[in-house]
Amino acid sequence: MITLEKAVDKMRKKLDKFATPKRMGKLAKNAANDVKKRTRLGGTAEKSGGFDKKLKPLSESYKRFRGGKQVKFKTKDGKEVSFKPKKPKMHSAASPKKSNLTFTGELLNSIRGKGVSQGKGLIYLEDNDRNIQIAKWQAKQGRTFMVLTNAQIKKITKELVIKFAKFIKGALS
Repeated sequence: MITLEKAVDKMRKKLDKFATPKRMGKLAKNAANDVKKRTRLGGTAEKSGGFDKKLKPLSESYKRFRGGKQVKFKTKDGKEVSFKPKKPKMHSAASPKKSNLTFTGELLNSIRGKGVSQGKGLIYLEDNDRNIQIAKWQAKQGRTFMVLTNAQIKKITKELVIKFAKFIKGALS
């Protein structure tokens, strides 16, 4: 016969084994893939836990640049400059007018997830100075993307609760 005290001790030992870096890594990798997918579809959130919204639109001159058309802009001293760029090679998910951070695909492809310690996972950009600078610049332009939306957090929480319930059932049997 199992006493309540023995059951609690058994559960405590199992709990210590539940939130392993490996398990957290799987959750973080899934979350990173969700961030990539949402961003490629043109979505974001203002802050972590915020609600889904569309990425800020591209400027007209940048759309023209991406399309290889004549571009005009003003320099800091007010001088108007015009040029026609060579049509750039773009990622398959990109189009000249679509705001989804996929000009080359490199930035979103560098998003990773990993377990870092007991109970903690991390979503990050691979160590690439260029991508980090682009991400910072995009954030300044109002295009944050390295955040989880409210819906994404709920999805991860639900997944964790289901796994935890199965884990506890196993701990008590």
